[in-house]
Amino acid sequence: MRPATFSAPRFARAQASGLQINSGRLWETLHETCRWGAANRYGEKPTDTGMSRLTLSDDDARVRRWFATEIEKLGGTLTVDQMGNMFARRAGKLGSPAPMTAMGSHLDTQPRGGRYDDILGVVAALEVLRTLHETGFKTNYDVGVVNWTNEEGARFPKSMSSSGVWAGAIPVENAWNLSDIHDPSVTLRSELERHGFLGETACSSDPNTGYPLGAHFELHIEQGPILQETSRSLGAVIGAQGYRWLTSTVTGRDAHTGTTPFSARQDPLLAASKMIVASNAAAQRHGALASTGVIRIPSDASTNTVVSQVAFTLDIRHPEDDVVHTVQKECLDEFHRIASEDGKGVGFTWTLDTDSPAVKFHEDAVGAVKCAAELRVGTNKWMEITSGAGHDSVYANRHCPTAMIFVPCQDGVSHHPTEYCKPEDCALGTQALLESKSGIMSSRRPIYFNPEAASARCSFSPVDGLEQFHKSLPNYSPSPLVPLPELAAELGVRAVFVKHESNRFGLPSFKVLGASWGCCRAVASYLGLPPTVSLGELSAKAKTAHISLLTATEGNHGRAVAFVARLLSLDAHVFVRKSMDNNTRGFIQGEGAKVHIVDGDYDKAVAEATVAANQTDGGLLIQDTAFDGYEDVPSWIVEGYSTMMNEIDSQLAEQHLQSTVLISPVGVGSLAQAAALHCKSRSSPVSMVTVEPDSAPCLIASLEAGNLVSVPTFSTIMNGMNCGTVSSIAWPHLKRLVDAAVTISCFESHSAVQYLASRSVAAGPCGGASLAALRRLASAEEKRSLLTSKSVVVLLCTEGPRKYGVPLDVSPDDAVTLTQMLTSIDSSSPTLSQGSGAGENEIVKYLEAWNQHRGIEHHRVETVPGRPSIVGRLRGTGTGRSLMFNGHIDTVSLCSYEKDPLSGKLGEKNGRPVIFGRGSLDMKGGLAAALASISTTIADGCIPRGEIIVAAVADEEDTSQGTQDILAAGWRADAAVIPEPTNAAIVTAHKGFLWVELDILGVAAHGSLPSEGVDAILHAGSFLHALEVYQKQPPTDQILGQASLHCGLISGGEEPSSYPTKCTITVEFRTVPSQTEESILHDLGVILEGIAREKPEFRYTQPQVTLSRPTQNLAFDHPLAQRTANIAETILGARPPIQGKAFWCDAALLDKAGIPTIVFGPAGEGLHAKEEWVEVESLKQMEAIYAKLIQEFCL
Repeated sequence: MRPATFSAPRFARAQASGLQINSGRLWETLHETCRWGAANRYGEKPTDTGMSRLTLSDDDARVRRWFATEIEKLGGTLTVDQMGNMFARRAGKLGSPAPMTAMGSHLDTQPRGGRYDDILGVVAALEVLRTLHETGFKTNYDVGVVNWTNEEGARFPKSMSSSGVWAGAIPVENAWNLSDIHDPSVTLRSELERHGFLGETACSSDPNTGYPLGAHFELHIEQGPILQETSRSLGAVIGAQGYRWLTSTVTGRDAHTGTTPFSARQDPLLAASKMIVASNAAAQRHGALASTGVIRIPSDASTNTVVSQVAFTLDIRHPEDDVVHTVQKECLDEFHRIASEDGKGVGFTWTLDTDSPAVKFHEDAVGAVKCAAELRVGTNKWMEITSGAGHDSVYANRHCPTAMIFVPCQDGVSHHPTEYCKPEDCALGTQALLESKSGIMSSRRPIYFNPEAASARCSFSPVDGLEQFHKSLPNYSPSPLVPLPELAAELGVRAVFVKHESNRFGLPSFKVLGASWGCCRAVASYLGLPPTVSLGELSAKAKTAHISLLTATEGNHGRAVAFVARLLSLDAHVFVRKSMDNNTRGFIQGEGAKVHIVDGDYDKAVAEATVAANQTDGGLLIQDTAFDGYEDVPSWIVEGYSTMMNEIDSQLAEQHLQSTVLISPVGVGSLAQAAALHCKSRSSPVSMVTVEPDSAPCLIASLEAGNLVSVPTFSTIMNGMNCGTVSSIAWPHLKRLVDAAVTISCFESHSAVQYLASRSVAAGPCGGASLAALRRLASAEEKRSLLTSKSVVVLLCTEGPRKYGVPLDVSPDDAVTLTQMLTSIDSSSPTLSQGSGAGENEIVKYLEAWNQHRGIEHHRVETVPGRPSIVGRLRGTGTGRSLMFNGHIDTVSLCSYEKDPLSGKLGEKNGRPVIFGRGSLDMKGGLAAALASISTTIADGCIPRGEIIVAAVADEEDTSQGTQDILAAGWRADAAVIPEPTNAAIVTAHKGFLWVELDILGVAAHGSLPSEGVDAILHAGSFLHALEVYQKQPPTDQILGQASLHCGLISGGEEPSSYPTKCTITVEFRTVPSQTEESILHDLGVILEGIAREKPEFRYTQPQVTLSRPTQNLAFDHPLAQRTANIAETILGARPPIQGKAFWCDAALLDKAGIPTIVFGPAGEGLHAKEEWVEVESLKQMEAIYAKLIQEFCL
C-alpha cells in the first residue's frame, strides 16, 4: 500500500536555517576532485594547475564514481538517466513523491579550464547535503544534487546537451550521436556505455518516464569581472543572455602562394579573417558580443599553399533575443558580401549549431536567492546580474523554478588554468545556496494526498423519488454551471466550471437541497408515510401531529430548515452560537424560525439542539452531521445533495464533456460525502478534492490521524464550514475516497470571491473556497496526478454573496512583511489612550489565523475581558530545552502620532529602509521577527527536540497583565527572549520600579481662619524637600548605575478658599537589585517621622505600595547571553554589546518566575513619539539570529 502524502510547497522567503556549512571541508573537497584531470601547471603550489577533464574521459568517469560513493556515504539514492545525468537524492521526512529540489551543475571542464567552473557548483551542493546529514537536519521534502553531463560541450560539441535533452529541447538520439572532436568514431553514447553511465531512466522531465525536478539552484563563478569591480560578494542571477552558435564554412581553391597573384586567388582564410572582423563590428554596433573560438583548416595545409577550406565558429550573445537575431542577420549579410567580392570569390555556407534564447529565471526562485544574499551580506554587498554564459539552469528553467548564485572570480578570468575563486567566496556562495534552498519551503499546513483514492470505487444508486421531489418544490431549476476559460488557460487544464449555488428556491445556498429532502423524509417517517408522499399531503398531516423542526447551524443549513418548515407550516427552532453575526440571525428569523442563542461553538449548538429535540413532543432534529444513534436524517440530507451532482453530469454532457476533478467545501462533510460517492461510482471515476478553512480543519486532521478526531474552531468568514467534527457517516467514505484535502485562509477565500465577481459569479466566502483550493492545488508538484491538460474541473460554489469583514493576508513568513501587517492593526491600549484604545482583540484574531494557517498549536489567554494574549507553541521532537519569545502586542495611544499611525509603510530614514507606524518598533517588529523564526523552523523541516513558544501578550505598556496571565496559566520555558527594541544590544539586566502612594493630612477650614486650618499641601512641600535631599545619595549598582526617584503625581484641595485636608503624592522609584519594597518603605518612614518631630502638626498616612515590578539581573556571562552573542556576531559582523538598561519590561517577570531572560531586539527610533520606525535590515538580522538560536538552544 502506498502511504498518504503531502504536497510540495510553494516558494517562501529564504530564511536563515541556523545551519553552517564547513568551509574548510568545502575547500578541501573542491581540490580533492581536481586530482582527476589536473593539467597546465602555472605555479608551484599543489593547486596551481588548471583542469582538462573532458566529458566522459577516463578522469571524468573517475570523478563521477567518487561522487556516487560520497552520496552513498550520506545515505542518499542515485539515479543515472540515458544521458548519464546523475540525480542524487536525500529523502525528506514527509516521504512525499513530489520532485526533489535540486542543487547542482557539472563536473566536466574545458581542455584548458580551471578548477572552479563549475566543479564548485557540484561540490557546494554536496557540502549542503553533508551539512544536513551531520546535523540531522531533515527537510520536509526531498532535496538533492544533479551532475549534468557534457555542459561544456568541449569534447562533444554541443554545450548543455544533456540538460537540453532533459528539457525536451534536443532529441536524445541527436545527443547520443555527437562525435568526439578528435575521433569521430567515438560518440557520446559509446562513451556512456564504455564507462557504465548509460542509465535506464529516460532523460526527461516527464514524471511518468523521466526524472522531474521541483526546483533547481546552481552556484557558479561569475566568469566575468562585474562582481569584483563593484565590490559585491554575491550575484543573484535573474536570467541568462540569449546566444547562438554558428559554424561558417568558407571554400576556395588550393594555389601556390608564390605564383598566384591576389587577383587570381580564391583564399578562404583571408575571407574568413575579414568575416571575423566584420562580426566584431556588427556586435559592437548593437552592444552585443561576437566571438570566434575555433578555426579549422585542412590537416594537409602547408606554408606555401593557399588553403582550400576554412571553418570557423561564431558565438553571438545579448540579453535580448531580438538583438541576437539582428546581429546574426547583419553578420551573415556581410559574410555573403565578402565571399562574393574578395578576389575571384569563395564559397560560403553556414549552420546553426545552438540556439539558446534569453532566459528570465523564475521570480520566486530568484527571490529566494535575493533574500539569502540579504541575510548573508546585507543590502549593499550583492546585486542582480544577468549571466553572459549559458548554463544547465537555462534548460532546467523550462520545467521547474530555477535560479543561480554567482560568486566573484579573480579578474573575471574563466576557461583558463588560472581561473580562481577565493575560499571565503566559495564558502559564502555555498552558505547562500543552503539558505536559498530553504526559500522553497513553506511553513503553511501541507496538502494531504491519498494515492489509494485513485483506484477506490463505490456504488451509489439513484434515490427513488428524489428528482421528482425537488422538481415539485416552488421555483425549481438547475443552478448554472459557469465556465471560467481564462482560469483554465492559466492553469493549463482543458476546462474549469463553477457550479453556482447562489439561488436555490430563493435561498442563497445549496443547503436547501439536502435540508428539504431530509426534513420531508424525517416528517414522513415520523408519520409512517412513504418517502414518495406528496408535499401537500405531508404538510396537511404534519399540522395535526404538532411536529416542530429543530436544528443547529452556522447559517445556511438553519435557514434552509426554517424555509422547509414554513413550506410545511411547521414550527422551526434554530440553535446558533453567540458570536453569529446579526445579519445571519436575521435571515433565519426571516424564514419564520425561532432563534436560540448558545454560549459556545457549533458543536455546542448541535448538542443543545439535540437535547431540546429529545425533550420536545413532536420535536424532530434535522441535523446534517451524524453521531452515534443519529444517522438516518444526515443520510437523507446527503441523498438530497445528489441532485446537484446529477445536474452537473447533465450540464457537462450537453457540452460533450465529463468532469475529471471535483472540488467540494467541507463543513461536517455531508456535501463532500455526496460528491465523493457520486465521483467514485462513475464508470470513469472523478478525482475528489476537499477544502476546509484553516480555522476548522476537522477532515484533514482526521485524515492525518487515521481516525475521526474533533478540532477546536476559531473565527472565520467561511461560517458554513466552521465545524469541528466530521459527520460519523461521512468519515468512512471521505477517508477512502478523497484524493486530496486542502486548507485555505480567509484571505485566500476572499481573493477567490473577488476573482469570481470579476467573472460575473457572485459568491460568498464558502462559495469562493473551492476556487482557492484549486489555486492551492495547482501550486503543488503532486498536481500532475490530478491536473493535466485534459482535466475538466468542477468547483462547487456553495453560497451566494453576503457581507463579511475583509480579512488580512496571513501568508507572510518574513519579519518585514509581518511587521507591516501587525503595524496596520490598531492595538492601542484602552487604559492609556486618550479616547478609547482598540485593545488586543483584533491583533489576537490575526495571530490566531496566522498560527492556524501553519497548523501551529495556540492558546488564547484572557482573564480581563477585551485584553487577550495568545501563546503559540511548536512542540519539539524530544526532550530538548524550551525557548520562549515574549513580545507585547499593545501600543501606546495613537493620538500623539502625527501621520498615519497604522500605515505600516516602507520608507527611508537616515539613509536606511524602515517601516513606519505606531508600534512598528515597540514592539511589533521584534515580535514579527520571532514569528518569522518559527516559520523558518517549520519550513525547513528541522524541528528541534525542545519546544518553541511565542507569547504575544497584552497590556505591557500599562500593568503587564498579559505576561502575568500566561505565567499564572503555567507557561514556562528554559529560557526566554524579549524582542524589545535594543538596537541589537543584548540586555541582561534592567531596573525595577515601585509606585508608592501616601497622604499628607491637614485640617479643613475656611481660608479666612488660619488658626483653625492646617494646609496639607504646604506640609507636602516639606516632604518633597526631604525627598529631594534623600535622592541625592541613591544606591548604585555596578551594571545598572544609580537608582532614581521622582514625584509622578500630586493632588490635593477642593477649592481655593478652603484649607486642604489631604494632599496625595505618588512617588516612582526606579530600583536596583539592592533595593526592596521593605527598604524603600522603611526609608520613607524615617523621612516622615523626622519631619513630624520637627513639625508636630505634620500628619500623614503610612506609605502604601500601589504597584511593584522587580529588577532583572542575569549575569553577563550567562550561557544564554553568550550563545546569543556568538550567533549574532556571525550575522551582524560584529559582536553585540551585553549591557544593562534603565527601562523596565516584562523580562523581570519572567526572570522572577525562574526563566533566564535576555532582552534583544531590532533598531529604530521614535518610541512613543510623534513618528516611529523600525529598520528593515535590523528586522532581517533579528529573524536570522532568532532562527539560529532556536536550532542551537533547543537541542
